[in-house]
Amino acid sequence: MAFFNLLITIVCVLLRKPYMGYAFLVMQTLLGMLLLYLVVFVDISFTEWNWLLVPFNPLPALLWKWRSRWQLAYTCCLFVWIVAMLVVPYPQAEYPVLILSFAICVAYISPVLHCKMRLKELNV
Repeated sequence: MAFFNLLITIVCVLLRKPYMGYAFLVMQTLLGMLLLYLVVFVDISFTEWNWLLVPFNPLPALLWKWRSRWQLAYTCCLFVWIVAMLVVPYPQAEYPVLILSFAICVAYISPVLHCKMRLKELNV
């Protein structure tokens, strides 16, 4: 399922359609709110700090209006997180989670890349 999401994301990026970015934004926000609730308000030992808050957090939805300022930095941070989880495995960050995180990374970086390519075409 995670590979299918990544494939659909790549196709949407190539076709310059933002649909998967919006779908990932909704999924990321819902998962982020659930994880944030578990980390902050629940006193169970396994819900303390969780590294899954890095890719799945509600901040992108809250800061969507200013995405031109944070989108590239968040995507780079997410990519570094994915590489770190591959190098030093975390028990909860299994391969499907990493693939979904990479799909989010691709969905968020595509508008930035398309904008830079348009600016480059205009300058030529």
